[in-house]
Amino acid sequence: MSASAQALIKKDGVWTVNGRPRETVKLLSHKQPSCMPGKAYLTLLLTLPANGATPSHFHFPSAIMGLMIHGAMINQFNDEKEPTVYRAGEVWYEGPGCHHVRSENVGEKGRDEEEASAYVVVVVDTEILEKDGLEGLVRLDADNDEKSK
Repeated sequence: MSASAQALIKKDGVWTVNGRPRETVKLLSHKQPSCMPGKAYLTLLLTLPANGATPSHFHFPSAIMGLMIHGAMINQFNDEKEPTVYRAGEVWYEGPGCHHVRSENVGEKGRDEEEASAYVVVVVDTEILEKDGLEGLVRLDADNDEKSK
């Protein structure tokens, strides 16, 4: 599914995929290792509620690794022809500038029955965090499209 194929609905100022619930992100740790000047190392808990989906987006300039800890999530990146389902214990990687075109909770019991969660490790420029906070880590395609009109 391409980003343009998603049916996006803006509800209360927040973009959703077909009005489905959105993800929540909780900051677990924020470190600035001396071996990585100008970079921050974040650990996040990403939770996608039952039937949840995230609109297509970019993460830049950051690198991201996700480790599924509960449930199942379908992800599709860049020009991949087919999405991949990630389950507990499986890892995905998004390099700088990666286009995350699809992210949905598909659940082991069915997408309507359980939340999915993952630990997400992010390496990002400290300047981005200082300027935009955690919100600076994600740029939704829909926001970019809206700004260009």
